[in-house]
Amino acid sequence: MKYGLTYFLHDLAVSTGLLKTLREAFPNDWKRIFALAAFLVHDGKEELKLEDFMERYLTYPMEKSSSQKSPEPLPRLNREECQKFFREWSVRVNEKQFAAFDSDSVPLYVKNNSPSEYRETRSAKGSLSKPMRVLWGRNSKTPVCFASSRGNLNNVSSIGAALKEFKTAANSSDIWVVNSFGVNVKNTLEKYGAIPETKFISNVPPTDQNSVKIIDVIINGNYFQSPSTVIRANHDGVRGMTWNERWYSRNLHAHVYLDRMKDSETKMMLDNAVNELTELFVNDKLSAKDRKMFIETFLTKTEDSPKLVCLNNWLVLITNQVTINVQEAYDSHIAKIQTGHALENYFEKLDALSPSKEKDERFGDKSTVAFAALVLDSRVNRVMTESGLCRVLSRRKVLRQMAKLRAVWGADDAFHPNKPLTETQKIILTAFDIEPPNRRIINRFIKKILD
Repeated sequence: MKYGLTYFLHDLAVSTGLLKTLREAFPNDWKRIFALAAFLVHDGKEELKLEDFMERYLTYPMEKSSSQKSPEPLPRLNREECQKFFREWSVRVNEKQFAAFDSDSVPLYVKNNSPSEYRETRSAKGSLSKPMRVLWGRNSKTPVCFASSRGNLNNVSSIGAALKEFKTAANSSDIWVVNSFGVNVKNTLEKYGAIPETKFISNVPPTDQNSVKIIDVIINGNYFQSPSTVIRANHDGVRGMTWNERWYSRNLHAHVYLDRMKDSETKMMLDNAVNELTELFVNDKLSAKDRKMFIETFLTKTEDSPKLVCLNNWLVLITNQVTINVQEAYDSHIAKIQTGHALENYFEKLDALSPSKEKDERFGDKSTVAFAALVLDSRVNRVMTESGLCRVLSRRKVLRQMAKLRAVWGADDAFHPNKPLTETQKIILTAFDIEPPNRRIINRFIKKILD
C-alpha cells in the first residue's frame, strides 16, 4: 500500500490548519476535497486519471450516495459553505500584509525559480475559463482567498475595481499589486498616474530602454560579482540588486536580477553557435541568404547580438515602494508565476472530472478544490525555499520520494514499512518537521484514513 504521499500532504494540511478548516466548513465533503487536492498536487512520472490515482495511492475514499451508481468525483458545494470556508481560512492565516495578482499568465519554463526559468507567457491551454484573482499573504507565503473576475490586475485601468474587492476581503489596504507590463511601459506608467495610491511591483521587459541602460551599468561595473547580491532562490547563481531610476516620467525603484548559471550556459551556446557558423562562413558553405544574415548579425553587430540573446536571462521588476526590498519583490513575482502555473494545471485536471456542459457551472466547486491544493503546494514551496531543500531537490522529486513510501501487511495482522527510509527521504521529513513513519505510526495513520 502506497501511503507516503497522503501521509506527507496530510501532515501539511494539519500543520497549516487547512484540514480543520475544511472539516468545519464542509462536514460532508471535506474528505473528498482533500483527496482531490492531493490528486491535483501529485506530480508523478505519468499523468494519472483520478480513478488510477485512487487505486494506486492511499487516500480518503470517495463514498457514493445510495442514489449513485458511482461516486461523482467533484463535490457539489453550496455557496454558504464556501463563504464560511474562505472566511475561516482568512481568520486562521491571520495575515496583515498582502500581494494581489492574476493567474492569467503562466511560466514558459518551469525548471526552477531563477528569473530566466520563470519567463511569463499567455497560457495556450485555456483551462481557466476566466482569470483567478489571488490574494496572497506576504508573511505566511500562502493564498488567503480568491476573488471574482471583476477588474484585471494586469490592466491598469481596471485595477481599482479588483483592489476594492480585495481590500474588503482582507480588511486591509496594505496590498501590493504584482503584475506584468507589456512592451509599452511608458504608456502603462502614465495610466498609473490616475491611481497614485496603488502599490505595485511590475515585471517589465529587459529589452525596455531603461532596463537595458541599468543592465549595461551592472555588467560594466561587475556589480554581481559581490556575494552580497546573492538572493534566496533555487540555486546560488541568482543575483539581485536595487537601482533607483527615473523611469520615463516617474522616480521608481528597479529590482534587477540575473541568473548567472543560465547566463553562462547561454553564452557558451552562443559562442559554440558562432564558431560553427564562422567555420561554415570561412569555408563558403553557407547559402547566400544565411551568408547575408551572418554578415549583418555577427560581423556588423558583434556587440549587440550577444547582448540581445543574454537579456533573456535577466529579470527587471519596478516598484513605487521604497520599502520593498530586492528579496521581497522577487518572492512576490515568483509566487505569482508559481500560482498561475499551478492553477492552470489544476483546472485542466478538474475540467476532466465534470461534463463539458457544466464547465462554467461548476467553476465555484473547482475553485474551492483548487484553493485547497494551492495551500498544500504553497506550503511545499515555502518550506523547500526557506530550508534550502530546493537547492538539492525539485518539488517533483520531493513528492515522488514521499510517494515511494509503502507498507506491507504482515503475519501479525499489521502494516509494516516495506523498506527502511532512504537518506533523501529522511532529509525531506526533517526539512518539513514530519515524524518519520514507523510501524505504530503507519498503522495509526492508515486506520485514520480508511475509517
